[in-house]
Amino acid sequence: MSISHQIYNINGYNILLIKNDIDNISVKSCIDTGYIHEDKNNLGINHLIEHVLVNGNSQCENDCISEMNKKGILMNASTGLNMINYFTMGISSDLEKMIKFIVETTINYKNINNKVIEKEKKAVLNELLTSSNNSLINVYHTLYDKLFSYYGLTNFFNYKQQIDNLNHFDEEKLKIFYQKHYKNILFIVSGNFDDDLVLNLFENLLKNSKIENFSVESIVNHCFKLKKSAYFLQNNNIKNTTIMIGFPSIIDNSIYNSILVDITCKYIRNICMDVLRAKENLIYGIDIIPSINYCGTTVKVNINVSNENSKKTLEGFVKLIKDNFSSIDNEFLEGIKKNFIYSKNINNTEDKSIYYENMYINKIFNRCKDQICDLHDYSNMYLNVKDSDIKKILPVLFNFDKMVLVYTSQKSMT
Repeated sequence: MSISHQIYNINGYNILLIKNDIDNISVKSCIDTGYIHEDKNNLGINHLIEHVLVNGNSQCENDCISEMNKKGILMNASTGLNMINYFTMGISSDLEKMIKFIVETTINYKNINNKVIEKEKKAVLNELLTSSNNSLINVYHTLYDKLFSYYGLTNFFNYKQQIDNLNHFDEEKLKIFYQKHYKNILFIVSGNFDDDLVLNLFENLLKNSKIENFSVESIVNHCFKLKKSAYFLQNNNIKNTTIMIGFPSIIDNSIYNSILVDITCKYIRNICMDVLRAKENLIYGIDIIPSINYCGTTVKVNINVSNENSKKTLEGFVKLIKDNFSSIDNEFLEGIKKNFIYSKNINNTEDKSIYYENMYINKIFNRCKDQICDLHDYSNMYLNVKDSDIKKILPVLFNFDKMVLVYTSQKSMT
């Protein structure tokens, strides 16, 4: 069975239906908000709202995740920099139950009440305390603080402020914030289902709710500080050096540019693994992770290396990238394309569905102006990328004049 996808609008809500031959059903919602809309006084409020909406759902008497697990439905939620997700997965016989749960969780802010708030404050507190035990939190926080300009983004890892704010949140504050920011919403149903049944269900559930006068705000020029900086955080309790680098850039988030970003980051990683690991035995691995949204593009690099090799590794990493500004190794480039041919993006039904989910999210939330691209056309674009394309975008993505470097070790490299 081939995959089909169609988007609908019901009372201002976006409904994406992705039909495939998978018996499992996935129902989720995506909301165009997150830490980006928070300030010092309400930092962490989206995270608490997420918890309260889930466990305030009328389908649950106590803990919704546990009750859904008993029904055989996988359920969870997440709050990110600029998106909140609620999602469920189950079998086709539970389709109606899952849609009702996700819709109510997403749109019924009247479920927000002080009883659930006080209960979920404890859960959020435990989650924040657990996260704050990570030995690299100060590194993450410093990187984000120097990379971004919006308070909520710079303080994504500021768990102390989020914990302090918990005591001041109440029903009124959560409802006011919800009504202001839960405006751009996408529901996604993926699997083997009856279109008419699903649409009728959404129409019935959304008939008394309507999003009006929503306008997308562009803040592209304000998300990054775009200032070169480097920071050393001494830690005498670790035996290695952790290097984290952030490269911000503001490029048009077209589909073709997203392909170039993906290939370029994979290319640089493979080059680094070839030289820094295979040839020079300096590292075990390196993470190079791109992120594209309406703020722009961020490439985050994570390297763990022995203290004695830290400076040599960092200098080698910088040199490798700069060397490739003028000369691209076509063998590595063609290897990435070949990997794409047999990757799950091409052959796996579930990942094909995720591909279309991401396409619509990019268009609706990331303000991509391109039309939805068929996977076949996307594959052709991917496979036709040339070394000249990589050479052109490489110095934009890895702009050392805007690089933020943070590293932690027993002693400084200088």
